Amino acid sequence: MGRIGKKLDINFVISTGENFYDDGLTSISDNAFKESFTKIYTAKSLQKQWNSVLGNHDYRGNVEAQLNPVLRKIDSRWLCLRSFP
Repeated sequence: MGRIGKKLDINFVISTGENFYDDGLTSISDNAFKESFTKIYTAKSLQKQWNSVLGNHDYRGNVEAQLNPVLRKIDSRWLCLRSFP
């Protein structure tokens, strides 16, 4: 993703769900956020805003956790504002 982001000179990323396999996040302090997002998407080209929506696996967890603005304080790239059940 980092190479493609650099090649396309992206301004933002759209994450179309399935953010945290297999069962979303359990809470805003779930280590999966850092392990599956912050520590994975480290390429310079991916240090842009991520506009995220929830996928079916995300709904297995705590939906409110992914929508919580506290996650933006942990990683400012994360933006997930609404749930579309």
